[in-house]
Amino acid sequence: MPRNKRKEGRGLSRRGMLIWLLAIVGTLTTALFLTVFYVFEGMEVGHSRFLYEEAYRTSNSLKRSIRSIDRAIFEVLYENNIPEKDVHFLSVSPRQKNGQTWELTKVFVRCKSPLQVRKLEKGVRAGLKRSTTGALEVKERAQNKVICLVKVGVFTTHKLIFSTKPEFRPLQRIRPKIALIIDDLGYAPRLAEAFMDLNTRMTLSVLPYAPYTRQIAERGRARGYELMLHLPMEPKNYPQVNPGPGCLMTEMTKKEITKVLSQDLAQIPGARGVNNHMGSLFTEDEKAMGMVFEELRKRRLFYVDSRTTRFSKGYVLARQLKVPVAKRDVFIDNDLNGSSIKAQVIRMLNMARRSGKAIGIAHPHKETLEVLRSYLNENLEAFELVPVSEILDGAGSKSKVTIGGNR
Repeated sequence: MPRNKRKEGRGLSRRGMLIWLLAIVGTLTTALFLTVFYVFEGMEVGHSRFLYEEAYRTSNSLKRSIRSIDRAIFEVLYENNIPEKDVHFLSVSPRQKNGQTWELTKVFVRCKSPLQVRKLEKGVRAGLKRSTTGALEVKERAQNKVICLVKVGVFTTHKLIFSTKPEFRPLQRIRPKIALIIDDLGYAPRLAEAFMDLNTRMTLSVLPYAPYTRQIAERGRARGYELMLHLPMEPKNYPQVNPGPGCLMTEMTKKEITKVLSQDLAQIPGARGVNNHMGSLFTEDEKAMGMVFEELRKRRLFYVDSRTTRFSKGYVLARQLKVPVAKRDVFIDNDLNGSSIKAQVIRMLNMARRSGKAIGIAHPHKETLEVLRSYLNENLEAFELVPVSEILDGAGSKSKVTIGGNR
């Protein structure tokens, strides 16, 4: 009898251990589910920085300085009654230095007289000294013109041209075209759907192999949106910054690049073009980019250069190889401050007004959604919002994309 009791006791102990083991496994499974849910769905809360985004590495202090410089410059223009038609954003281009990445904004202001040129220079200098950490440096001075740089320490953030003579011919009376690309889609499906609910003719650029890649691509296509592959490319600081699966690397052979690109395109049926995700190293490699363009040309797909580096070979090389191409003018939301997002939208509209077209790239952030929802509805009467395929450069670009597309 005692022996049987000991056996029964051991049996109960094993059963108890099994129960505890199942409980532990269940707890871990629940925790894993909640973690995955938070990562892929919960990113819609707050600033929603996505896993593979090559965000500009800009310190908060430099961001604040750029904001205050913008404000100081435009306060001076307002105080001097400079009309909007005389203020022209020439370019917004990426810059990298000392581990920081920011954008250099070039602005041309047409003045009525040499006196107004000098008055604006003096006003901006005083405004910067009063309310920012920026300093004004004169690079060129003539009777009717002055060119100034605004610097925060070693970082040049603005180039200002005050002149009585326009440096370009005024645009004829046409309705300027705006193309808005939403990058980094593939996560947060509810947020992606909210952008689609804006009911604008934007272009959706979707990452391959993300949890909701196919769902978002299918929804976008069903709702009539133009789709692009947001093609991961190698950044300079790889592997510290990871572009995610389906990434093109500079060390790949032509056969490997073709294979990875084909697999990535298969993730987004109906994609009509490609733009680079990250790629600050890859897009500077002319040989590697040439391999990509050879494949895009065969498939009759277009390319948009996101310009994550000032030394990108993408736009010029695509033109040379007769691939329909465009390049990003403005990143809408590198700084998620609401006033900064609005300022970038204004830059985009201004550039379109000057040149007839402009391309802005935004990301699926709640802050961006709110600005676009409130601002675009009120300020687009004078503009035409179009899919990016309608404002490509290159001979025959329109015909190539209208009959092409990934199948």
